Amino acid sequence: RLLDEGDPAGALLWFSEALPLVSSKPAEEAIHRIRIQQTLNDIPRVLQVFPHENIVWCSAFSEDGKRIVTGTDWGYLCVWDAHSGAPLGQPLALGGYGILQAQFTRDCQCVFASSLPGAGIVQDGSPTNFAVIVEVKTGKQVVSLAGTNWIRADLSPDGRWLVTADNEDVIHVHDARDGRPIADLKGHT
Repeated sequence: RLLDEGDPAGALLWFSEALPLVSSKPAEEAIHRIRIQQTLNDIPRVLQVFPHENIVWCSAFSEDGKRIVTGTDWGYLCVWDAHSGAPLGQPLALGGYGILQAQFTRDCQCVFASSLPGAGIVQDGSPTNFAVIVEVKTGKQVVSLAGTNWIRADLSPDGRWLVTADNEDVIHVHDARDGRPIADLKGHT
């Protein structure tokens, strides 16, 4: 039953608990051990473990596959060597409640990150959400935007535009090199 549901870990548990029941029957025991080995062969192997002090909300590989970025609650952004699992510098404290999304730019030199909606740093009684682009090597914020009514922010696939969506049905387009506003798109209702 468990194999039909695609649960190799559950099947492994079931097979290992059932093994003692057939230990007095060598032929059945041999078949059972083969089932256990086949199930073990289907379970993915852990290659790296990336320890965090906070809950991880998002992660992404760099396009070249050499690095991984993770975003956690309490607004920490961490960059890791994908092969060794070693952190590449100290975690960057961006603030807020947590990081909703993080991704590398196409050239892998910077990371885009945005906060969880409605849960950022409170300023003047209003929650503030952020969208940043940070240099990987230095940790310097190249672009830093904040809004009190954002629902989401995103970076275009080519890394040219940074967009934010707010709860007033407006999409704001910014230049991703310097954060300069380009356009407000108001077609949504």
